[in-house]
Amino acid sequence: MKLLSANSIMMQSAKELIVVERYITMTDVTIAVKDGRLKEMFGAGTASVVCPINRILYQDENIRIPTMETGAVVASRFYKELTDIQYGRVPHEWSVVIN
Repeated sequence: MKLLSANSIMMQSAKELIVVERYITMTDVTIAVKDGRLKEMFGAGTASVVCPINRILYQDENIRIPTMETGAVVASRFYKELTDIQYGRVPHEWSVVIN
């Protein structure tokens, strides 16, 4: 798994977030959950745009991710940023508005 990079579209407008680009392991995830540091997790891609993650089955253990309990704040912002670009609501180098 790789965390979002500082150059991602979401991070360009979310200046209050500290962004680190690095690979994370399932050990990192399980420790962060146990320490209460992992507040939300989501996947993003072409077909689903943004998909919140509430649990991961890893080595016969369900690891609960508190994404929805915390309101999926980052995932929601990422979804809005991405769909604003997709639908031409904001100008972006990735898209061209055709009238």
